[in-house]
Amino acid sequence: MARRNFIHFIKNFSRKHRLSLHDRHDESEVWYMFISPQKALAMIVAVILLLFILILTLVAYTPILSLIPGYSGASQRETMIQSILRVDSIERRLVEIEEWGYDVSLIMEGRTPFMRDVTQRGDSVAVVRPEAVERNEADSILRAEMEGDGIYALNRTAATGARTTEAIFQTPVHGVVTMQFSPGDGMFGVGVATVGNREVLTLAEGTVIFSEWSPGGGYTVQVQHADNFVSINRRLSHSMVTPGMRVRRGEVIGYTGGAGDEGEEDDGGAGGGLYELELWHNGTPVNPENYIIF
Repeated sequence: MARRNFIHFIKNFSRKHRLSLHDRHDESEVWYMFISPQKALAMIVAVILLLFILILTLVAYTPILSLIPGYSGASQRETMIQSILRVDSIERRLVEIEEWGYDVSLIMEGRTPFMRDVTQRGDSVAVVRPEAVERNEADSILRAEMEGDGIYALNRTAATGARTTEAIFQTPVHGVVTMQFSPGDGMFGVGVATVGNREVLTLAEGTVIFSEWSPGGGYTVQVQHADNFVSINRRLSHSMVTPGMRVRRGEVIGYTGGAGDEGEEDDGGAGGGLYELELWHNGTPVNPENYIIF
């Protein structure tokens, strides 16, 4: 039966049929039209296609997706694009800074820098076509300032003993500073007068790199600290450390009253004397009084 009805439907697929509306109360016909199943199917497909085009247009040209949870929307896409552009700009700027620093180093060495064409290839930044840059007056002025006695001079720290860092160290021993820091006169540290044999404390945590005794100056103890600081403790009567030892801040490394001090007694310096401290940073002597309160 079902097979016979299906065959009948296929044979009459393009034939028009009467489609009408009736009043439920008196069964009178209100509206009617003649339409074939083929035409009805075509109208349904057309309506579906029209709805698809309308929805696609709304999604592509309106921010309607941003109202739906789980979708990024146009605003987030725009933010992502702006972030990518910023990353590209930062990369280009870093290359420029790197090349600028290299050129400055060439100038300081007396060599000729190069002019570079910074271009972007794909997702990377390339530096191509170097061209020699002739020396000019500005280069000469910069080199003179760095090599001279101005505020930008490279040797200004060694000449003045200016503070190179904000580091503050432990007071090694309390006393009176009787000899001031004066590199020009061969005094690369300070001399501190003490009474009796005082404990000498290490300025900061570090490693002992030297500890020896000499007839004219007693023990000398050198300690390597962080940030390329080295403390040199001279004219000690005793040394409590050996090379290679790790010491903590404030740890006793020796006693004052070394050999050769005025007023030294025969018992090894119980009468006190002059303790000397040198502080070096990056191979340059600095004034200990800028870092230590005696």
